[in-house]
Amino acid sequence: MEPDGEPIIVKTPPLLMGATLIFWGVMADVVGYAAVMAVMLELAHVPKIRRRFPEADLKRITDLCTLIFVCLLVIQIVADRSLAAILNTLVWTPTAFFLLMLFAAYNTEQGAPLSAISIIFRAGKQKGRSGSDRLVDISYPFLVICILSAAAANLRTPWFYAGVFALTAWALAPFRSHRYPFPVWILLLTFSGVIGYAGQTGLHQLQLYLERIAISWYSDAAAGQSDPYRIRTTLGSDGELKPSRRILFRTSSDDPEIFPLLLRETVYNRLHVYDRNHRPEWYAVKSVFEELFPERDGTTWRLVHNSAGASKLTVSMPFSGEMGVLKLPSEAVCLEKLTVGAVYRNQYGVTGVEDGPGLLTYDIILGKDHTPVAPPSRFDLGIPPSEAETVHAVVEKLGITSSAPETALKRITGYFEQGFEYSLVLSSPDGVAAPVSRFLSKTRSGHCEYFASASVLMLRAAGIPARYVKGYAVHEFSELENQYLIRERDAHAWATAYVNGQWRTLDTTPEGYTFRGEGGRSWIRRLSDFQSYFFYRISVWRQNLNVDKLRTYGKWALIPLILVFLKTQLKKKRIVPEQTSRGRIGETQYLKADSPFYRVQKALEDAGYVKPESEPPAEWIKRIETSPQFPMAPGSLDELIACHYQLRFDPALTDPEDLRALVSGVEKWLEQFNRPDSAEQSAVNDQHRI
Repeated sequence: MEPDGEPIIVKTPPLLMGATLIFWGVMADVVGYAAVMAVMLELAHVPKIRRRFPEADLKRITDLCTLIFVCLLVIQIVADRSLAAILNTLVWTPTAFFLLMLFAAYNTEQGAPLSAISIIFRAGKQKGRSGSDRLVDISYPFLVICILSAAAANLRTPWFYAGVFALTAWALAPFRSHRYPFPVWILLLTFSGVIGYAGQTGLHQLQLYLERIAISWYSDAAAGQSDPYRIRTTLGSDGELKPSRRILFRTSSDDPEIFPLLLRETVYNRLHVYDRNHRPEWYAVKSVFEELFPERDGTTWRLVHNSAGASKLTVSMPFSGEMGVLKLPSEAVCLEKLTVGAVYRNQYGVTGVEDGPGLLTYDIILGKDHTPVAPPSRFDLGIPPSEAETVHAVVEKLGITSSAPETALKRITGYFEQGFEYSLVLSSPDGVAAPVSRFLSKTRSGHCEYFASASVLMLRAAGIPARYVKGYAVHEFSELENQYLIRERDAHAWATAYVNGQWRTLDTTPEGYTFRGEGGRSWIRRLSDFQSYFFYRISVWRQNLNVDKLRTYGKWALIPLILVFLKTQLKKKRIVPEQTSRGRIGETQYLKADSPFYRVQKALEDAGYVKPESEPPAEWIKRIETSPQFPMAPGSLDELIACHYQLRFDPALTDPEDLRALVSGVEKWLEQFNRPDSAEQSAVNDQHRI
């Protein structure tokens, strides 16, 4: 506390802010920028180059820095719609508020009013709330921002924690208690640092453990969605399936005749049927992915070499950024404009990618009568023992055990067109562990998984290799977007048969699965579709935006900010103290402990009138003037107190003549107070000292 009871505005020790900026620069890999910022900030300790900035300037600078921070956040969100956007924004936060820190550091005022650097307190000042004009120093808040920014860019090395520990000790050093020796303070601080390092290491390990559990849970929940090795079906389950209308991806083509269309995602060749308490699963046995290599442009990937394209299909799908499976028609022979790190493909025609953008948009070149898939193996003829009897009986009834493959495909398609219906309502399995057999012989009702699984097994029973395919049915055209929409409910399954050296698509599911007869959409669904389209357009804009260049230009934005500061600095006149007969008296010379009135306070305390730290000078003077032993007349210090307060709290409004009058009045009062007029005065002084 000050002698007048006002709180002391504590600034950071010299060179601490510069060291903190350098530490942030090392962690964020921007040492050059950080070094320039550190030098500019530390030069503020040179008194001759400091200026006094009005509160209005600080308000404008605060608004400008806030705007820069918001723009920085928007840029990062545009670059990456994830938690990384917040972390990247935090990394660059020191550059956003560096201009405000510069103005505060070069300001001759001891701190900045809260109403100047805070919109909330600015509104409070307008409403007359107390405390809005309280002076604060932003050095320590800016130091905390730099450390948090360094943490966001943490290289996860022990040096990071060592740097934070050293800077913290440096910042706390001015506040250490002198009751204990300095070595004891260092020892206790080091001990707390070691304990803190052990604690944060343990928390980091706990975080990694929880992340592994979360990933495991997510993997289990996502099983059957796009796993190229296994898919868990709903065969044999009961209840009603309620597919969502959520839009998953979009597609368009230069050839409208190719629609409606089936887009393949994964392919499986073995059905494993458990007991009635476990859902059957399709597996891709001995699936081996091989890496493909792009053309020279880095975005063209040929699935079949030396193949001519007939038409082009464009797909836009969200991508997690790490791994995923592409949606492709069976006729795909080439991929273009596919910006990913790697492409893999297995012998069943499943294509996976790694390291791509958030919105994956690629062109698919379709070939004529050519399918780049390996020929069948023995796994493409297997039938589960629990299903074999019923499936063979149905095939024999159709008379396709020895017929031509083309005839078998037609009869199987015709078989499901008569007496079977599409339904999302699943009945109880009644203890039967062979769901396909039950579907063929009893219920004759089910969804696409039943029709596809039954078709595959029937083809195999007829001696035709077949596989189970999971993908999506493309059939809904959007007039608003001028492209086809694929929703979650459009997930579909069908069979593929190996006929005359080619894999042929066989979709025996009735037409009802496309939901064409559901009627008009409600306004809520239309609004939901419009919202999806809005965010899709934002994603497209983000995709076309060169984020790397935008970030580079953002780094260079530090230069115009410095120029703005220098221009404002040069426009301000340096405060030159005025010369008087008794020395130099300026508007800012007698701030804080340099006020002439403190000579009066010291003389009174030497005489025994000790001032409590929490008592303001005016109240202290009034109290001691009421004492009968006080040698001076009551009210003799009123004018000096008033001038002292004006100089102490608002030196900008203090007239130089008032300063001279204060100095002259203090000297006259001291001369009268120290005059040994009588022994009584000395006795009084001695009594107060006792």
